[in-house]
Amino acid sequence: MGISKAVKVLGASTGVAFICWIFLNRSERAPPVPGWDGLISCAYSTSLDGTKRLSISENSHATLNEAHEPLDRKQGHEIPPVEGTWWFDESSKRYLVALNGETTTYVLVNPEGSGMCMLIAGDVEAANLRRSWFSSPNDDNDSGDQGPGPNDR
Repeated sequence: MGISKAVKVLGASTGVAFICWIFLNRSERAPPVPGWDGLISCAYSTSLDGTKRLSISENSHATLNEAHEPLDRKQGHEIPPVEGTWWFDESSKRYLVALNGETTTYVLVNPEGSGMCMLIAGDVEAANLRRSWFSSPNDDNDSGDQGPGPNDR
């Protein structure tokens, strides 16, 4: 009976330790960076002409991928992704994205009920559409050109 009781105590202790470990690991996860909750709908965005894709993640990482012509891919002329960062300026309520040493400021626009998201370069009244990004609920990450998802980094 002594061994059976010891096994039960050991099993119960292991179970309690495992539950504590799970609880502690969940509570240690860092909260999302400021602005991420608003920006998540623009996690995968496309340029107006469809030749570039911007993906952003909750850890302030940004990746720019340029679309490749089929002939370029066959000949091995891949354009490497550009890695960068993004952050939210609380005082101006604007998002900033830094890629290739250049920082662009964006206004986030989520038209109510549209299911789409826009990162507008400049002001809404005078937007630079060529530098802006557009996303919709139909955007998905199956094209292979968009790069990693928001939780892949």
